[in-house]
Amino acid sequence: MPIFTTPFAQLDLIRQPDQANDPLQAFDAAEIAQEFGDIRLGNTVMLGAMSDHLPFPAAVLRDAVAARFAHKKPGLLDMNMRAFDAGRERAAALTGQGCVAA
Repeated sequence: MPIFTTPFAQLDLIRQPDQANDPLQAFDAAEIAQEFGDIRLGNTVMLGAMSDHLPFPAAVLRDAVAARFAHKKPGLLDMNMRAFDAGRERAAALTGQGCVAA
């Protein structure tokens, strides 16, 4: 069931667990965010975690996060990039597959 339609394509961005090729995994993104000193980084951790499981390269999502924080307070860009990478690494460790090159 497509949930997102563009003039270019229909993307089924949410798959049912029984239809997914990837096993469902869980981890505490808030814990990782707290390691970086800000619970709000949990969102970026989760973006990193799902980045290798989307219908486009992880680099696209990482670049979007970078663009979002490029003009914010100094240090936010670096913290968010590290949080993204940490989420990506945690997801890869859970699946045992390693990160796909971004």
